[in-house]
Amino acid sequence: SYSGVDGSSGMSYLHLFDGTNGNPETATAKVRPFNTDQRPYKGGFNHSWSVAVGNLDGNYSGNNINEMKPFYPNNHGLEIIATNSSRDFAVANSKIHVLKYNGLFPSSRPPKKDMPNQYLNLLDTICTHRINGWLAAVNDLDGDKSNGKDEILIVSGSTIMVLQMRDYNSEEFWDGNAFDTLFTETFPNETISSAIIADIEGDGRNDIIVTTFLRTYVIGIPLKSTLELVLPLATVEGEEICAGDEIQIEWKNLVVSDNDFVRILFQEAAEDDEGLPPPILIADSVANSDTYLEYTYIASDITLGKTGYFIVESIKSQGKLRDVSGLLKFNKPYISIIGIEQLPDTLSVGSELLLNALTFCNDSISIEMKTYSGTWTNLYTEISPKSGSFTLAIQMPCLGIYDCYSSQSFNSVSFRLLTHQSEFFSASEEFSIVILPDGVPIEILEKTSADPSKEFVFDVFGADYECDSLSLMYSLNGGASFTLIETIDAINNDTYTWSVPLGLPDSVLFRACCVSSCAVSDTLITGMSLSNIKIIAPNPFRPPYETLDIVYTVSQSSNVTISIYDNNNRIVAIPLSGQSREPSRVYSDHWDGRMTNGNLVANGLYYIKIEESSGRAEIYPLFVRK
Repeated sequence: SYSGVDGSSGMSYLHLFDGTNGNPETATAKVRPFNTDQRPYKGGFNHSWSVAVGNLDGNYSGNNINEMKPFYPNNHGLEIIATNSSRDFAVANSKIHVLKYNGLFPSSRPPKKDMPNQYLNLLDTICTHRINGWLAAVNDLDGDKSNGKDEILIVSGSTIMVLQMRDYNSEEFWDGNAFDTLFTETFPNETISSAIIADIEGDGRNDIIVTTFLRTYVIGIPLKSTLELVLPLATVEGEEICAGDEIQIEWKNLVVSDNDFVRILFQEAAEDDEGLPPPILIADSVANSDTYLEYTYIASDITLGKTGYFIVESIKSQGKLRDVSGLLKFNKPYISIIGIEQLPDTLSVGSELLLNALTFCNDSISIEMKTYSGTWTNLYTEISPKSGSFTLAIQMPCLGIYDCYSSQSFNSVSFRLLTHQSEFFSASEEFSIVILPDGVPIEILEKTSADPSKEFVFDVFGADYECDSLSLMYSLNGGASFTLIETIDAINNDTYTWSVPLGLPDSVLFRACCVSSCAVSDTLITGMSLSNIKIIAPNPFRPPYETLDIVYTVSQSSNVTISIYDNNNRIVAIPLSGQSREPSRVYSDHWDGRMTNGNLVANGLYYIKIEESSGRAEIYPLFVRK
């Protein structure tokens, strides 16, 4: 340090000497000019130094000149740390200086022109920073053996500060913020005279001993927890943690204790600390007697549906020796139908239903159905995990839900999707579809005779579903209820003749229903009543002395044919064939009583059939007597 005549000023330098024989490694102040490679370290005017030696960059052994950031390839030893201010003399604009010393230049050192700013002197600067206070000690305070770094103890008046030099490759280091402040402590209204670092209670951890003009303090609490939780990391968006998944909880001890145990907790996250629920105990008394340890947690109902983090905490030093994991989200099984409002209102038996759904956390997908009885039953199960959106194709089965006597409006079926994982499941929204039955292969035969009965032909062997008994019925109220005509053996019969009862309306809803199956056919039959024939006269009719008048109307624009049938259902005459008629008029056509061959008909019962081109027909009896 400079010490001159009172009132004068001078420059302070740091000089380095060989520790074995005392020879100078840097040129002394009397040598002018200083050799470029042997210059001492230049300080400021009129000050002493506070100096220490320590390993500030820790286990750093970088020797790769191609790294993105510059570094100090020869700095493999300890560093020299100094402040301009000392315990006895504070100076303005004091700095903390971290210096390196290169005893020998390695032959692999690149030329200065190839690596600018990397060619350092024997004794040169790693970094400096403006600081108030003086250097008290350098030693390992946090016990972190993984990085091997020593910490710096600075005293400024009544305050101590613990600094740690950042890594060479950190952004902060190259932005001029080379130091991280780990700890500060102020002793109000006291002036610190001394501060050292030593392990005074023998627990393997260094302590800080501070002496002021009033008393001595010992700070024995570690500056930070020596337990570091490594895994799990925070989940990212879209990542799934589901029931039964294994979560590896891994931590390391920077200072190992042989007789310590930890407990593992799960803390659910909340928007604020006041709404924080109590932590959930995952495991208790887990051995903590090695550098690296792990515990496997299998996701269960205590964490499902929650977002939070794990805590690994020392049982002896609760709240002090602990660390937390990243934020994790545990998902319950989930399934939802996409576009449920666009699903069809009706489907026929045997048709396919396509369901688009979104799901995660599952090992199987199933669909359930519920009829008006109110009981959910499984319809289909697919045992394969799915994640995200998927499409499920379901063929509507023969459900056995059809009542031959009821309206088909009762055939509404509710459905829902279920996703399962382990013992957990989740159900989607419900939706309802009217399931229409399959058709019965039945046909109403066209008759050329005057017989008013209806003849049906059917082939149940051509049906898609079993049909051994066939119920035939009709409805007079549009299908609200039905009257049974007859239940027939459909295996041994393929035709049926219905003697239509008197008094039916013009239109009748006819139903063919396979009993205990899912095949139903409804057909509207018209022309069941005599509503358009006005007059048939004279009746009885005496040809050739009389002419028969047939007075009638039509229900719609149509071509009309009038035929005369005998009692054996044979056509004997056609007084009118395919003539156009309109519904707004009353028509009168005639028959002279002669057959198509010109001969008069014989006495007996005959039938007059008036048939429209729409298929509607009316039959009226006529008696011929000569």
